[in-house]
Amino acid sequence: MNDKRLDRLALVSKVRPWLFLGALRIFFEVWARIATHRSFIFNAYNLQSIGLAASAPLLLAIGQTFVIVTAGIDLSVGFVMGLAAVCVAQFTIPGSGSPWVLLLSIPHTILVCLIPGLVNGVLIARLGAPAFIGTLGMYGVARGAGFLAAGSGMTVSVAICWRSI
Repeated sequence: MNDKRLDRLALVSKVRPWLFLGALRIFFEVWARIATHRSFIFNAYNLQSIGLAASAPLLLAIGQTFVIVTAGIDLSVGFVMGLAAVCVAQFTIPGSGSPWVLLLSIPHTILVCLIPGLVNGVLIARLGAPAFIGTLGMYGVARGAGFLAAGSGMTVSVAICWRSI
């Protein structure tokens, strides 16, 4: 009798996250139907928004997967991405109207991102510094460089830059 109870508890513990996700889906679907008279789950706008919002973290996750597979860690990747975003926004000149500006900003941004990667690589692979310490230092450097590149923390309006192209 005790074994049956343990089996049921094990089954409930395995199914509980799926039940919670199902309840969330039902809640948001009912809410969307009441509020907007449209579907929440199969709405093309929602799927597109999720795809756009998830693309940058997924690209970062691919790189982090390779780092973690090799038993390493990289704490600086988020702020290096922020530095890249600031650089591409600063390089894209508002009002230029030329699509070539964006194409020129891509190699520029890759070059800016290669520098922290090379420094991390030299620190960890050549000098033998622990990955946690090396990338934690680059975390601060990339954060500060992005802060300075943005004009001491001012918001860089990418919307203005993209509308001009």
